[in-house]
Amino acid sequence: MRKLSAHYIFDGYQWHRNKIIVVNEKGVITHFEEALLENKELDGVEFYNGILCPGFINAHVHLELSFLKDQFCPVYSLQDFIELMKHVDRKYSIDKENIAQTHDQWMYQNGISSCGDIANTALTSIIKKQSKIYYHTFCELYSVEEDYANIVFNEGLNLSKQFHPSSITPHAPYSVSFSLLQKITHSTTASNIFTIHFKESRYETDLFRKFQRNFPVNDNPSLDFINFLPKLNHCLFVHNTFITEAEANHIVQHFENPFFVLCPNSNLFIENQLPPRFLIQRYSDKICIGTDSLASNRQLSILEEIKTLSFSYPDVPLSKWLQMATINGAIAIKVDHLFGTIKPHIAPGIILIENIDIHHMCLTNESVVRRII
Repeated sequence: MRKLSAHYIFDGYQWHRNKIIVVNEKGVITHFEEALLENKELDGVEFYNGILCPGFINAHVHLELSFLKDQFCPVYSLQDFIELMKHVDRKYSIDKENIAQTHDQWMYQNGISSCGDIANTALTSIIKKQSKIYYHTFCELYSVEEDYANIVFNEGLNLSKQFHPSSITPHAPYSVSFSLLQKITHSTTASNIFTIHFKESRYETDLFRKFQRNFPVNDNPSLDFINFLPKLNHCLFVHNTFITEAEANHIVQHFENPFFVLCPNSNLFIENQLPPRFLIQRYSDKICIGTDSLASNRQLSILEEIKTLSFSYPDVPLSKWLQMATINGAIAIKVDHLFGTIKPHIAPGIILIENIDIHHMCLTNESVVRRII
């Protein structure tokens, strides 16, 4: 048994002081113990300076694109970024696999316990089977060519068989034909989770009208598109950089289990814009945090994403950011029975956030994370 304590413990929902987490040799939490005020003096207790919390959930990452680290400069336009990505060689190589494995290990050491990962190829299939991180793989499909819908969908089915657990999901409203979307939704089961890039560009409607040809839409193509997704399934809307209040309200009212995933450092890289304040203030209980890929980010660090958000929106308490990075993400990708909170009988991983401003309960530029369990 190990006994862990710190200045503060965040359990996924709330703060604890003068508590001790008791963990068995397999990393499973057995119970909490009350601690004396000077718990750093107790024999057998590992006391840490900072915050102990459950391992982070990276709700949106493209691990297979890790080979693109430092290959691109900030573009400040999604359309320009799409053009860059069109020329990327996605063919398998052992070098690409090794790079992805290195970043899988880096994420684990930097506090990430579970990921919602996008896959367009099978590059990461072996990595995930051996990883200490628990992955839900989203096999992402895209094609605006109606005649290719069968081919793309069947390739997606074959790809999904190489990952477990996995879901087949559309890429974005502007990149999936009506025929392909119908095939995806008609094959849906109750366990399927959808994730979709949503309102990442101020010009998403223009992109839709540029690439789509036969989609039945009205005034708001993005909303018309997502309305075809099953209402009852978990749906992760990723980026939301230019989402409007009306669109966010529609999503929350239309879907039973909607979640908004923020990837702020990627948003700054691609569009030099952060998601709107109203989304964070109004729907914080439905917000998760992701890193996106190393094509549009410098590192796959959830802590760095929280720093960017917390420095930009200093009125939001640290507890809300940590909730988004832990239990909210776990619920979104259906792993809250395994990760995201500190409670008996689960092994979520325990991480330490150091170099915080204890007096104001906020992060600093020097804040770092390290894995304890």
